[in-house]
Amino acid sequence: MLGWLAESFGNSFCLENYVSEEVLKNVTQSVAAAPWWVPINGADWRHPNGPDSSIKDIMDHPVVHVSWNDAVKYCEWAGKRLPTEAEFERACKGNLKSRSDNFPLYKYKRKREIIMYCVWGGGMIVFCILFLMFTFFLNIASTCRLFPWGNKEEPKGKHWMNIWHGKFPSENTADDGYHTTAPVTEFPEQNIFGVKNIIGNVWEWTQDWWETKFTPTPKKNPKGPRFGTDKVKKGGSYMCHKNYCYRYRCDARSQNTPDSSAVNLGFRCASDTLPSYLNDINLVQEEVLLDEDNIVKEEL
Repeated sequence: MLGWLAESFGNSFCLENYVSEEVLKNVTQSVAAAPWWVPINGADWRHPNGPDSSIKDIMDHPVVHVSWNDAVKYCEWAGKRLPTEAEFERACKGNLKSRSDNFPLYKYKRKREIIMYCVWGGGMIVFCILFLMFTFFLNIASTCRLFPWGNKEEPKGKHWMNIWHGKFPSENTADDGYHTTAPVTEFPEQNIFGVKNIIGNVWEWTQDWWETKFTPTPKKNPKGPRFGTDKVKKGGSYMCHKNYCYRYRCDARSQNTPDSSAVNLGFRCASDTLPSYLNDINLVQEEVLLDEDNIVKEEL
């Protein structure tokens, strides 16, 4: 149906930990800065860890060794598209409500009266300055959520994503239940949108070309620069560890060339219209926000 680049090139990158000794005997190259990252002949989406591996027992896991070019072709075939980086991040953050919204004085609309109170005396002015500084930093802290569900990596001591546990790359304790990829339906729904595995598991391609400068326009669903050399990928993967690749946060991002493929790189589809098979599902409206009490409880 489609021409997958990993198959055309004849190899793709794998983590040597999960490649058989027999296959590793034929490896003559590795990435200088990351010697555990090796090109494996015969590695592709059907053979994620080399030619002697199979997807027979992991049919519910994400497809890997998919380049950006491959992902775009598949999305076109399916009548869909890749999400933009902005859409991916919005889905990851899930309309999380700012805690400062529950702070009544910060929402006080009659700002002129507050200013009048401030001029009553030096002590009141100092109080107002401290108060405004406090609410400002409170607002920043509450909106910069690390993960789809909040700021705690393991809510109530439970795993909500598939990342590396142990010392990377020598030891993976698989405390979350998986050494490599996990089923796409594994772990709880991560936020009000009901998404799963939007962080961890595998990196996911987006539409956008990579750049390090923010593009301020358009404000609604910005799509990044028109040209570039690399494409943006989001979400981190099962190879991410806080001390090595702390990119399984909603704000984090990375990049690869459009023809790159790897054992921890996949994608998900997006669509401008609701697919017919989802018509009967009650969708979450944009103005519906996650109950702040539930977030606070999860972070205790």
